[in-house]
Amino acid sequence: MKDRFLLRIWDDKKQKMIYGARKGEMNPSWVLACCYANDVEPYQCTGRKDVNEKLIFEGDIVEEYNEDGLICIKEVRFIENTMCGFNINTEYDYKIIGNVDATPDLLI
Repeated sequence: MKDRFLLRIWDDKKQKMIYGARKGEMNPSWVLACCYANDVEPYQCTGRKDVNEKLIFEGDIVEEYNEDGLICIKEVRFIENTMCGFNINTEYDYKIIGNVDATPDLLI
């Protein structure tokens, strides 16, 4: 769960995500400074990985699977006042297929 507090932001100019960890360090302060300077919200890591071993972050668009197959496609969101904090279930598998900044059309 050491990845749980990693952050990233979307860079509109470069059209890519910028991650808060450098060389394995858990120091998201420079990402938070970028957020403040550019009036953007950071995306926090959920601490979980998808079926391809990629870390799942807020704002990711995922396919949600149970033992019977695909259940739905949804955006990963932080939910206040909950135990886990995110709208993902430990009983299901997930596959990242995009994110709300680069591929918002996947949610339509």
